[in-house]
Formats: sequence, structure tokens, C-alpha cells
Amino acid sequence: MPIPPALRFSRRKALAAAAAIAGGPLGLILVAPPVAATSAPVVLTIVSASTWNELGLNPALHLVGEVRNDDGVQTAQDITVDCQLTLGGVQKAEETASTDAEVLKPGEASPFDVLFLSPPAYDHYTCSTKSSEA
Repeated sequence: MPIPPALRFSRRKALAAAAAIAGGPLGLILVAPPVAATSAPVVLTIVSASTWNELGLNPALHLVGEVRNDDGVQTAQDITVDCQLTLGGVQKAEETASTDAEVLKPGEASPFDVLFLSPPAYDHYTCSTKSSEA
């Protein structure tokens, strides 16, 4: 049975509306989700570092110093200092501690104290920093 022209028109409209709702021909194009912009890590500098020994019943080594935010733009937060003790090029111990300040704006500095309980013999130490952007 032939379809009257009035019904044909409404079916086309219905199909066009359904295609528009489904995205039409553009519905086949996959759109990638937005990618979060990644920025360079905050530039932190260990300005100074030295050690002192705590003697007594519980000997400990304190590796103390100061970290400065040398980034001209970014603020650093959750700053940690990771220090390693080595002997003859072999790592003997590693400890991590947070800086005293939780947040450092560009140009600001904060002290740190990394504690090694019952430290091993060592001839060299190294420290590095990590943070997240505020």
C-alpha cells in the first residue's frame, strides 16, 4: 500500500530529528577527550646542606639544609627532600622528609631536616627534591 505524501514528509522529519538527536553524520566522528595541560616541574634548588650527629642512647644523623623555589611563576607545595647515604659509590641508606613550609611561592625558601636513625657508615650524601604545583 503506497504511503500518502503527507505521511512521507512526517517520516522524513522524524528520521531527520532522530539523526540529529543521535548526532547525525557527525555522530560517527570520534572526539578525543580534552587533555590536561602539563607544565614543567617546579624548579627547586637545595641552597645548602650539612650534617650533624645526635649522640647518646639513640644515635642519629641529621641531614639539614634549605630548599628554595627558583621557579619564576609556579608555586610549589607538598615539597619533600630525598637523601641517600653512600659508601664507595654504594647506597647504604635513604630517607625522605618534608620541608618545614608546606607551600613555597617563587623566591621563598624553607629548611629541612632528614633524619637517619642508627645511620650506617658513609662517605658521601646526595639529596633531591620533589613537589607538586599549587
